[in-house]
Amino acid sequence: IACIEGCETLIAGRERLLGPSHPKTASARGKLGEALAGSGEPEAAAEVFATAIADLRRAYGDDSPVVKRAALRCASAFDQVDRAEEAAALRLELDLD
Repeated sequence: IACIEGCETLIAGRERLLGPSHPKTASARGKLGEALAGSGEPEAAAEVFATAIADLRRAYGDDSPVVKRAALRCASAFDQVDRAEEAAALRLELDLD
């Protein structure tokens, strides 16, 4: 829980200083997604990962290794919460398989 709260605090600070769509803010969201997934909150993790991946794609483009790593985590989170179609679409869009 402390890790989740720390990530939320980090995100709030980065949003205030850098903006909500900045790549560093998106990276912090990815950390929050990992913390949520590790804490048994896969649905919340999937939503956070989805937001993070959208911002990272805008910042870096679909061919970026940063985007591909984040997309794999996002697709995995989607699979865990019965969102297999979204996971498959993301993998196909970014050629992850």
